[in-house]
Amino acid sequence: MNPNSATTSGQETPPPPTPPVAGPPQQVPVQAHSKRNKITAVLLAIFVGIFGWIYTYQKDKKKFWASLVLELALLVAASVTNLFAVYIIYYLGGLGVYIWVIVDAVRRPEAFFTQYPNYQAANPQAIQPAAATVIPGAQAQVAPAPAPTNPSDEDSYQTLMPTKNKFALKSYYYGCAGIIPVLGLPFTILAITNGRQAMKLYKTSPTPGAKGHAMVGIGLAIFELIILVVFLIIIAAAL
Repeated sequence: MNPNSATTSGQETPPPPTPPVAGPPQQVPVQAHSKRNKITAVLLAIFVGIFGWIYTYQKDKKKFWASLVLELALLVAASVTNLFAVYIIYYLGGLGVYIWVIVDAVRRPEAFFTQYPNYQAANPQAIQPAAATVIPGAQAQVAPAPAPTNPSDEDSYQTLMPTKNKFALKSYYYGCAGIIPVLGLPFTILAITNGRQAMKLYKTSPTPGAKGHAMVGIGLAIFELIILVVFLIIIAAAL
């Protein structure tokens, strides 16, 4: 044997150490759920209007202040000019903002409130399978892709448009149609009846967004009936 093939100590050269294999990805601590919920947000939007945005102020402060300044500016303009057209613009603008607040609360998924204020909308393109980590001399390992925490596309669509519970959709649209003075009375009745049917169906077949749409329809109908009763009392007292 050639003496140059061994080291001076008479021992063979040990093989190079195997590079360490990449371990599993670090787990991100799960954020504690917020105490906010969608039902409370919808009810606040119905009964207090733009002040319902204070419930989610960190996300909606721009909309809240913009709407408040707009309504105050229209009110001051109507009071100063005393023009009928300005009053009409003020009332229509206030009604539009009121509907906007309600729709904004309804269209948001439940995860927005449970993860408030750190909720991020789902981005399917951002969810990619992890690439294989190939290390020379070691077995390739694939890090598991993180499971998506946001609702599926179907749930997101049902949250905006609960087609699986048509009673909830009808109640919502009837409640919006009931805003028409006097002529909207039949729509308020239809909104309440369809809303009750939607709530019964929701107990046996829960559909994302159905409960919120039904509650908005019923809430709008009750609010419109109260306004109608007050209006009739004022007219009766003036006679």
